[in-house]
Amino acid sequence: MQEGGFFYETDLSHVPFASLSHQGKVRQNNEDRLLVRSFITIEQPPRHVLLAVLSDGVGGNRAGEVAAQIGVNSVTDYFGKVSSLDDPAASLKDVMVAANLSVLEASQGRPILEGMGATCICALVVEKKLYLANLGDSRAYLLRGRTIRQLNYDHTWLEDTAGIEQPVSTSKARDNPLAHVLSRYLGSAHPAWVDIRQRPEMKLLQINSPTTESMELDKGDHILLCSDGLTDMLTDGEIRAAIKGKNPQIDAQQLVLCALEKGGHDNVSVILMKIP
Repeated sequence: MQEGGFFYETDLSHVPFASLSHQGKVRQNNEDRLLVRSFITIEQPPRHVLLAVLSDGVGGNRAGEVAAQIGVNSVTDYFGKVSSLDDPAASLKDVMVAANLSVLEASQGRPILEGMGATCICALVVEKKLYLANLGDSRAYLLRGRTIRQLNYDHTWLEDTAGIEQPVSTSKARDNPLAHVLSRYLGSAHPAWVDIRQRPEMKLLQINSPTTESMELDKGDHILLCSDGLTDMLTDGEIRAAIKGKNPQIDAQQLVLCALEKGGHDNVSVILMKIP
C-alpha cells in the first residue's frame, strides 16, 4: 500500500482474468502493453478492485512501444495513489489525463520519440460494478450469455464523422482508410478528452439515447479488452465463438490464435475477465 494511500495491492484478484499479447506475423516489434492490478480498499467494509489497462503504441520506430509502456505504468501508478473511490469514473478520468501528460512530457526534447502516442483503454471492476476510460480505438466488450456488444466508443475519424451512436460495422471499418486515423490518444498535445461513456444496450438505442458511466455485472459475464490487432482480424461473432467460458487463460489463447490464423497483420493483445 502507498503511504497514506487508499488501497492495499494484492496478488489475489476477486475476478479471474488472463492477459496475453503476441507480436503477430508481420510486425517486427510488439508495441502493445498490458497491465492488470488487484487492490483492496482500506475502508470498512473493504471493497475489492481490479484495474486492467491495455495500450497500443503508435508513432513509428520504437516510439509506440515506449508510449504504451509509459501509458500503462502511469495509469496504474496514478490510480494506486487516488484518495477515495467516491466517484470511480471521475478517478479513472483524472488518472488518464495524468497519463497523457506523462507520455507527452517524455517525448519533449527527444527527437526519436517526437510524436509518439498510444491508445489506452482501462477497465475498473469495483466488486461487481464496471467502469471504463478510453482514448483511441482499442476496445472493451461485454459477453453475456451468447451475446456480445462493444461497450466503448472508438476514437477514429471514421466513427467521429459517421455521427451515429451505434458502432461502425467491422466490415466497413476494414475497408475504410479513416478507420485507424485516431482522433484521441495518449500523448496528444491537446487536452486529453477522456471518454468514460459506455454504450447502452442495442435494444435501448434511440436518437439521443442516454449513455452510462458504470454497469452492474452478472455472474458469468466476460469483459474483454483488446487491441485492434484482434478486431481487425475477427468479427464480433468470431470473438464470441472463440470464448467458451470455462477458463479465461484458455479463451485468451484461443482468441489470439484465431487472429493469427486469420493473418495476424498486427500485434494482438487481450485481457479477458470472467465475473465469478
